Amino acid sequence: MRRVMVVHTDTVFGSGVLRMLSGLGDIEVIGCNPSNQYDLLRAFRLANPDIVLITTEKIDHSSIPSMLVAKKGEHRFRMIVMNERDNIAHIYEKGQMVVSTSVDLYTLLQVDE
Repeated sequence: MRRVMVVHTDTVFGSGVLRMLSGLGDIEVIGCNPSNQYDLLRAFRLANPDIVLITTEKIDHSSIPSMLVAKKGEHRFRMIVMNERDNIAHIYEKGQMVVSTSVDLYTLLQVDE
C-alpha cells in the first residue's frame, strides 16, 4: 500500500482529490492543509509518504528540495506538483504530464516496484 500525502489549500479542489484517491483500495491518503512551509515539512516528516501530491500553487515551493533530499535514494518516492489551472502535473526528476481524467491521476501515482 502506498501512502499519498495530498497538500492543498483550496478546499473544493483538494477535497475532490482526497475523495477520489480515498476510493482507491491500494492507496492510503493523508490530507495536509498547511498554513506555512514549516507546517508542511512537519506533516511530511510525520506522514512519511511514498508520494507527495501538491495540488495548489499557493504552497511555498521552497520546501520541495528539503522533501526530495529527505527521500533521496528511495526509488518509490515521487513528488508531484499539479497546476490547478491547466492540469499539468510536474513529476520531479521524471518530467511532466497533462492530467485530464482521474485515470491520468491514478497513472501518475503508480510507483514502479
